[in-house]
Amino acid sequence: MKPLLNVFRREAYLVSHDFDLVVMLGVVPLVYGFFYGSVYVHKGERNIALAVVDNSGSARSRALSRALDAHPMLAVVDLPDEAAAEVALVAGDIQATLVIPKDYAAKLASGQRAQLGLLLNNNRFLTSNDTLRAVSDVVGTLGAELRTRRLEARGLPTAQAAKRTEPLTAVLKPLFNATETYGDFIIFGVLALILQQTLLVGVAEAMARERETKSLGALMQAANTSPLTAVVGKSLFYLALFAAYTLFVMVVPFAVFHLPMRGAWSALVPLFGLHFVAIIGLSLFLSSFFSRKLSALVLFIATSYPLFLASGYSWPLSAMPAPMRALVLLLPTTHFFAAYTRIANMGASLDQVVPEMLALLGMAVVGIGLAVWRLHTLTRGSRVADALAVVSV
Repeated sequence: MKPLLNVFRREAYLVSHDFDLVVMLGVVPLVYGFFYGSVYVHKGERNIALAVVDNSGSARSRALSRALDAHPMLAVVDLPDEAAAEVALVAGDIQATLVIPKDYAAKLASGQRAQLGLLLNNNRFLTSNDTLRAVSDVVGTLGAELRTRRLEARGLPTAQAAKRTEPLTAVLKPLFNATETYGDFIIFGVLALILQQTLLVGVAEAMARERETKSLGALMQAANTSPLTAVVGKSLFYLALFAAYTLFVMVVPFAVFHLPMRGAWSALVPLFGLHFVAIIGLSLFLSSFFSRKLSALVLFIATSYPLFLASGYSWPLSAMPAPMRALVLLLPTTHFFAAYTRIANMGASLDQVVPEMLALLGMAVVGIGLAVWRLHTLTRGSRVADALAVVSV
């Protein structure tokens, strides 16, 4: 145990006395969580600018415009014609245009179908989806009211008229994101991604620093010449550090940004533990091929966005090409996010994510094993030279 503690204490000392590592491992995990989360603090858009081009100029068209403006998602902007709306759309002053035809009121009065034109700015597809849903809600509600009134005018009781108007209704119950907002979706994953990436980059920097400063010999001396002890001692330090960060992030930012936590810690603790060990082993192994800390930093920090895209969190694995899907299944991030979202956001139990846990366990064992082998390879030459020196003396 003494060599293990020596390596643990040595790692804590080296990290605390290296400015780059202090920033990456001590500042970034905490600051980034609040910074990125604050961008989506409102979670969903409100008062999306919608231009209404009223070619009808009737009481019915004005009622439609007022109903649209009353919707919390929309803010109606009156424009004289479609040309002006197109200019405003390109300029970004509005996000959509609703065109009410000239014969709108006449067709409604005669019981005919009146068609509305809706032009959406799909460059911002989330906003356009929200706009489409809001406009559809308003138009659908007004259409149902008109049909009900016609039936009532024919002498049908209100209750029966309502049933005739909507003979089939769907009761929608959004699960796991009741507010149906992008903020609840993205903050949830970004917080976990920040922990993963700062750990990956921080460990990589620390390992590359060992080679840059030619201090692997001192590491092996602290570990009593055991590569396994050296790797495990280093891993325990980062595991303890990020266990504390995880507890903080899963409590404080979740409370600040009002994110639900439906999972049990009894499931989250082993999940994060296995994921961190897999990341540490992978980072130690890969970064051992770099002899400069800056080189490791540049490469590993560039992996953040690709790993997030390939994890299956923002885009389902089933929609990826088969070769890409096979590749990303080799990454710990993929299995972690698959289990993390189901536990923390959907309330899944540990036995419901056994395949992902086993995959992370296997990757953790392989990662640590590769790191031990690599450290043994790097230090074998120096140990042989030391032994020959002793024999010659």
